[in-house]
Order: sequence, then structure tokens, then C-alpha cells
Amino acid sequence: MRQSFVDGRQQARWAGAAVMGVLLVYVALRGPKNTAPLPADGEAATPEARPAENVTAR
Repeated sequence: MRQSFVDGRQQARWAGAAVMGVLLVYVALRGPKNTAPLPADGEAATPEARPAENVTAR
């Protein structure tokens, strides 16, 4: 009984390693393509992303 448990655990580890390997390749190939540098602190990425300055409530 103990040997069956050990064998099953080993097979589960190999299956998990295989799934993680496939997911690693998938994310590496299909992951985010955004390689633009991040803006510095206090800078907006684009002019449209700047906060509105003179907005009045209605």
C-alpha cells in the first residue's frame, strides 16, 4: 500500500511538472508584448492619461 502511494505521488509530480512546462512555453510565446518602458514617477504615459486640471462640478 505504501509503495502504491509513493508511485502515485511520483506520477502526479511528473504530470504537474509537464503541465507547468507547457504553461511556461505558452506564456513565453503568447504573453504580454508590451515592452515600452514605464513612465517615471509623476509622469503620465500619454498626454491623454494626465489628470484633468480645471474641472468644475455641475
